[in-house]
Amino acid sequence: MGAAFQIADDLLDYSGDPQVTGKSRCSDLRDGKMTLPLIAAYKKLPQGSSSQRLIDDIIADNLPLTNDGLDKVVDIIGQHGGFDYAKRRAHDLVCDAKTALDRCLQASVFRTALEKIADYSISRDR
Repeated sequence: MGAAFQIADDLLDYSGDPQVTGKSRCSDLRDGKMTLPLIAAYKKLPQGSSSQRLIDDIIADNLPLTNDGLDKVVDIIGQHGGFDYAKRRAHDLVCDAKTALDRCLQASVFRTALEKIADYSISRDR
């Protein structure tokens, strides 16, 4: 569930409203962090492509990150399935967590609460 929560946080970094999340858009990317949506898209980029070079330069801090550059990277991630992959992965991890709960906890208000927390971890907007 923790990994699913982190992936959801990575997605919010790209798509969340800064007024709601409390952090600026693409702050992980600005910090040079390779999060799952970016990694998934990057793996699909043609070797040596302009998109790959742009991301390499941003991560290596060789290129100042402007709003236009951010928009380009977000478009690259979207076009190459990075966001969709990360959403599916987070969902799969929550399903795995809930299956594990089925194996170790009998039906109870406590298990139901944990299941709701797991679901919330990937549906939140903050």
